[in-house]
Amino acid sequence: MEKDKRKYKRIIINQMINIMYGKENYVPVSGANVSEGGILCECDEYIEPHSKLYIMFELPGKNGSYKITCDGLTVRSDLVKGKYITGIQFTDLNKDARTHLKKFVDAH
Repeated sequence: MEKDKRKYKRIIINQMINIMYGKENYVPVSGANVSEGGILCECDEYIEPHSKLYIMFELPGKNGSYKITCDGLTVRSDLVKGKYITGIQFTDLNKDARTHLKKFVDAH
């Protein structure tokens, strides 16, 4: 069996995520999985690799949800069964957001 080479554990999420890129391109996407390093999502629109993005999504928690907002970079965008599977690396996740994200991942 091949060892998983991923740096971070991934958690499946099923929610809408808001992504903006370019001047005012807004792309609604649904989340597939999230890790401390980034997010994999599914969308109808192709997003060019190496595109700079602004990402907004919420993490559920015991005391309500926590809103994550950060910049990211598209690392892949592959067409699969009529949808684009897009991998995004977080590039400026602040300390508080990173702490909440780590707690979310560790709890699952």
